[in-house]
Amino acid sequence: MIRARRSVLVTMVLLAGALALSLVLLARGSSGSRTGFVGKLGAAEATESAMETPGLGANSYEAYLQAERTYPSNGIPVSVTRRAKATFNKIATADLKRIKRFKQGRGFLWAHSNGEWKLYGPKTYGVQPGVTSFSGATNVTASRVTTMVADPDCTARHCRVWVGVSGGGVWETDNILADNPEWQQLSPDDLDQNSVGSLVLDPTDRHHDTLYLGTGEANHCSSGCEAGVGVYKSTNGGHSWHKLGDTCVSNAHFTCVSPNADAFLGRGINSIAIDPSNPRHIFVGSARAVRGMSHVIGNGGQITLEPGANPQGLYESTDGGHTFTEVWDGAAGNSYGITKVKFDPTDPSTVYVSAYDEGLWRRSPTLDGSATPFDFHQVFHAQFAAPDRTMFDLTPKDGNVRIYLTDGTANNGGISSPSAAQFWRTDNGNQPAAALLASQATGSTPPPDTTTYPQVYTGWQILTSHTTASPYFATDDFCTGQCWYDEDVYTPAGMPDTVYVIGSNQYGEQPCDTKGVGCGNGRSNGREVLYSTTAGDPDGANNSRTFTDLSYDTRRGRPPGARTSRTSTTAACTPGAGSIPTSTRSS
Repeated sequence: MIRARRSVLVTMVLLAGALALSLVLLARGSSGSRTGFVGKLGAAEATESAMETPGLGANSYEAYLQAERTYPSNGIPVSVTRRAKATFNKIATADLKRIKRFKQGRGFLWAHSNGEWKLYGPKTYGVQPGVTSFSGATNVTASRVTTMVADPDCTARHCRVWVGVSGGGVWETDNILADNPEWQQLSPDDLDQNSVGSLVLDPTDRHHDTLYLGTGEANHCSSGCEAGVGVYKSTNGGHSWHKLGDTCVSNAHFTCVSPNADAFLGRGINSIAIDPSNPRHIFVGSARAVRGMSHVIGNGGQITLEPGANPQGLYESTDGGHTFTEVWDGAAGNSYGITKVKFDPTDPSTVYVSAYDEGLWRRSPTLDGSATPFDFHQVFHAQFAAPDRTMFDLTPKDGNVRIYLTDGTANNGGISSPSAAQFWRTDNGNQPAAALLASQATGSTPPPDTTTYPQVYTGWQILTSHTTASPYFATDDFCTGQCWYDEDVYTPAGMPDTVYVIGSNQYGEQPCDTKGVGCGNGRSNGREVLYSTTAGDPDGANNSRTFTDLSYDTRRGRPPGARTSRTSTTAACTPGAGSIPTSTRSS
């Protein structure tokens, strides 16, 4: 009996102690103390607002996850958790009752929307607090910008720019040169999908109001390339859209998987080209894309392709987009699809096209004797094994067509790797394809470092060097391991010596004064946006500079409230409307 009383007494003491300890811990938890997170500047400053103080961020992955869940509070009280669960259960119960009223099996949301998705938001800027960001700096987040178009009639007072994003439709501003441009999303209800792969102006519209939009972000990837639903057209600057027919028509060389269906349903569209002499003559370059896959499992082992999708490749229309027929399959169908298509600026009967893993090709009756719509000839060999991406741009220069070209792959070996991305140029595209192709081997060694602008290269010439002291080093490995995704080259119309090379950020090269990011070796500003006014030749009057690194602004570093991401995929110019920023460093 005594032993039993002692056991009961001990049990009561232990319970009392546990209750006291619980009360102490609860009191500490409600006091706002931060568990598992200390700001980069130390505990003494941990109470500062991360929204206002760049550089404050989680100092471990676990702390980052905690901060992401709890922000803007230091912790989540038990009462909040309980209230959230109760709210969830209340909504779920109400939804279940509504679903039971509809016997079609589609659910109440589908029934109320007539089978169409409706935009519910967000419709305001998404501000990511510094405490949850990679760098610790507060920034405005957005979807990836896949394409950008500038109105050629841009002036200081009125300058229209359109951008298409991978998951947010088309946006436009009338005052891109303002300190704080105002943006509006253009008619999202007109589009059956908001993933944008390509956006171009019709060059035959002198008012610059006619736009073509290709849906679906196309890249050499496993999960981040959302399949599209075809091509749309606007004749009022994007304020309304209508769907083209896009009907796939088979021919003697290429057969549609789904005849009379949309040629681009289930594919991504990387490029659209409108004949400057005939607006009803259109080329569309489609590429592989995925449908119905969670981004978090995209490790390359799972691919979800839409059943019945027509083949990726280059399609041509002569009836304004009502029908399309495939004219080139990316070299025997081995490619993931088309990366770019463009008309020769001096001869609209000649069209150039590049494809993943297949280099650059063209169809030209005048230069190569192309006698059929399917007669394409290779002018540049891909430099790397898959995933190789070739990008190019064309400009008239001294009576010939100059071709700028970049080539890259998923290089993980750094700046000295044989797989590091490259920049090439030829000043005479007006020669037979076989001659151009043969010149590639001759021009595969960079010129001597003592070379100065201007140079004339009648064949292909590489303008990239692995040597850091060389003026040609600027474009070495410019898109790092993401060239299959973040690679482009662009020359503005009427400015043949001006060229932009666009890639991904070299974080290890950034200077210590870069806002929100730790110190690199200071070699460059990141080399994700490179700008040359000497066609990539060394400028003898300016310390043999080939390119200026525009990745960070010399006046302010990053713009307030913005973040330069690892990815850069597009460029546009507004000639005569304003100055181009220069950088404090150049490679």
